[in-house]
Amino acid sequence: MRRVGGNMKFLSGLLAENAERFPDRIAVIHGEHTMTYQQLNCEANRLANAMRHIGLKKGDRAALLMGSSIEWLLTLHACQKLGIGLALIHLRLLPDEMVRMVTLAGVDTLIYSAEFSQQAAYIAANSGGICRMIVQGAAGENTYGAYSFERLTDGQKCSNIQADLAGDEDSVILFTSGTTSAAKGIVRTQRMMSVYASVLADAESRRRRDIMLTPAPLYHAAGLCCVIKMLVNAGTLIVLDHFNCEKICQTIQKYRVTQIAIVPPVSYQRLKASGYPEKYDMSSVTLAHAAAGKASRECFADLFSMFPNAGIRLSWGSTEASNITELILRHEDIKNGGKLLSSVGKVNAVSELKLLDQDGRIVPGAGQGEAYVRSPLVCSEYLNAPELTAQSFSDGWFETEDIMYRDENGYYYLLDRKRDIIKTGGENVYAQEVEQDILRNPAISDCAVIGVPDEKFGEAIAAAIVLKKGYTISGAEFINFCRTVMSSFKKPKYWAVMDALPRNAVGKVQKTKLRDQADLFSPVI
Repeated sequence: MRRVGGNMKFLSGLLAENAERFPDRIAVIHGEHTMTYQQLNCEANRLANAMRHIGLKKGDRAALLMGSSIEWLLTLHACQKLGIGLALIHLRLLPDEMVRMVTLAGVDTLIYSAEFSQQAAYIAANSGGICRMIVQGAAGENTYGAYSFERLTDGQKCSNIQADLAGDEDSVILFTSGTTSAAKGIVRTQRMMSVYASVLADAESRRRRDIMLTPAPLYHAAGLCCVIKMLVNAGTLIVLDHFNCEKICQTIQKYRVTQIAIVPPVSYQRLKASGYPEKYDMSSVTLAHAAAGKASRECFADLFSMFPNAGIRLSWGSTEASNITELILRHEDIKNGGKLLSSVGKVNAVSELKLLDQDGRIVPGAGQGEAYVRSPLVCSEYLNAPELTAQSFSDGWFETEDIMYRDENGYYYLLDRKRDIIKTGGENVYAQEVEQDILRNPAISDCAVIGVPDEKFGEAIAAAIVLKKGYTISGAEFINFCRTVMSSFKKPKYWAVMDALPRNAVGKVQKTKLRDQADLFSPVI
């Protein structure tokens, strides 16, 4: 593991540096609006001055409730300049969930766009800690007593602001997705963000000026990764309001996009199925980013066919640990047996990863076990949750609850979440492994596997599947296919054909909801 120290570059410093070195380079594009690095730095300084004028100071915490936009980026950078910890709120959550996050983070300022005024008012009324509000996109101060974002910045100085920051101070506050439990809050410190930037740095990118497109929400860890990657590499970030297949392809062709980041690999298949990649020029893309994990050979084939000049960058991590492993796949990897297609890559230079067996012993060399990570990228605790912290963090190591396999060459393979192990008839079956096998069926676009109570085997395997448009499959056809691709004890006993899988605000399958809907599953045959 490479030790990180010395002269740390915080995000605010990176922005100021880019404004000086590349003043006229486009920093961000959103719709028809653009900003150069000089403009972005200047406007972030104006907002920072305005926020300081109304009483915000270093060490305060604010929450951001705003869609992906230039104003979102301005708010992030203004807070970084002042040393304000910024809690990033998922927009698709219920108001009560937003209240819980704001309360958990100890926020006293809420910054939001006018379209979320009702949610903002509810948060202010129910969180108990909000003492000031700033609204973007409203004409003057509104009925909730919020300051106008635009009026605050009008007439403010553009001179550079830089708080005297230390590495252990707040940068951003994120929340786990809550796939299996209530969301937990974590703080990424200034040091963590600086190290993260160093991991994502690419000197070549600075010289050639990469252009990255992402439909991922900026409040999501994946969206934030894109923000940091383009900032440290002095590239151009193009943000979209939502996932729109034609808009994605139009944008790639118009701006000659070099990198694209669509987190769930299956979404690339959705893009391919739309037919739009065949109507536009995709040749400029040299790197496609995706989360490592469940993806079929067909998915990778579709990705390579859409972007003939691109590699595929896969990474594995978590909200708590950022990106710990990385792998770049090339066209030849799909031809040469395709073993690496199921890998999450190797550990990055600043991190350590160990595997522990069921008895808590370190797995030496090749083998499988639960993954524990230690890294300057890993947070140290969950906010206001000492019991959960004690369960997951120990002696600098974070318990990921991911079951992984490491091969003889140091490549890691994600088998499953620890709690997604299905114990059936004395066998431990990894749900994700079954899901990957099922996705090899050409009629199936998405699936999720869970364990359901079974009198004979303790648990039985149940598969929820989503069919591709125009396809049908019978129970007999489904189970016969399963027999050809997986061991007998891994075959689903129950199944359900759904229009869509239940997913949370960031797109993860909510298996707790599937378990609550066990009556939807029926015997396969």
